Amino acid sequence: MAHSSDTLLFSTPQSPDEIFSARFARCTREPETWEAEIYRAARSIANSTTKPLWLFMGGDIDSLVLVRAFRKIGYAFSVLIPEYADGANKHDIRHLTTWCYARQIPYKLLSVDLSRFFSDVAPRYAEQGYLSGSVQKYLQLLALETIENWGGYAILPGGTTLFSCNAQIEFPTRDNVIVEFDIGHAMFDRWCTKNGTGHEPYFFLHTPELCLAYTRLPQVAFALENPAILVHPDNPVLFKRLVLQSVFFYLYPQRRFVGFDTTLEIQSRVSAALKERFAIDDKVHALAATVMLQQLIPA
Repeated sequence: MAHSSDTLLFSTPQSPDEIFSARFARCTREPETWEAEIYRAARSIANSTTKPLWLFMGGDIDSLVLVRAFRKIGYAFSVLIPEYADGANKHDIRHLTTWCYARQIPYKLLSVDLSRFFSDVAPRYAEQGYLSGSVQKYLQLLALETIENWGGYAILPGGTTLFSCNAQIEFPTRDNVIVEFDIGHAMFDRWCTKNGTGHEPYFFLHTPELCLAYTRLPQVAFALENPAILVHPDNPVLFKRLVLQSVFFYLYPQRRFVGFDTTLEIQSRVSAALKERFAIDDKVHALAATVMLQQLIPA
């Protein structure tokens, strides 16, 4: 079966002399439109497992697109929604549960005490060898582990924020556009391998064809030639939202007033503590977008 771990190939350091790196697998065919490839990926996942499908829904538009894809192909699934014990995302919860109820989508809430999560759960994962410079990935790993314990197959809406550009470059060109990865990107596949299971943490990287189709969207192709568009001083996910909204114009994401983003300060402190305690190499691997395209294009 296709899987993002076969699309995005990581080389994890096994000694101090080695470095973390990532590359994309080559497409085996010319891709269809990006929207068509999304539905094709959803169908591929649904046909690959007999386990109940669980979609992780955080509230942003990529979650809505993920849910839309599985509704479109007509496969049964349930939704897992994180609920923070301190009520930080109660506005999101109200919107998402109402949205699911109106569409008769079964859902469960994953209750997360963020203070305990940061102080106990994230370090526990790190002690087990799952290292990441971003504590947000540990929340995603918790969702994956929870769904595994329920006997389900987890699908997370990862992979929509691909391209970035150094804001310090005054007149960036196509050669300045990069795809960034760190060691934390590889820990989901390592967790699945160690536990003898399989899940999809990066739905939007499910196949090389899905990735290449994304780069051929007119708005993405334009941004690659005019990368200043990718740089926003206050909203690093703005371009992602613009692209998704332009393709899935009939989806209207709820404005997110609060939520996990309110914990950015404590996330930063916990990340720093984990890096020091576990000697986490948080160096970012930057793959040039031009190289990514060369790797993806069919022979």
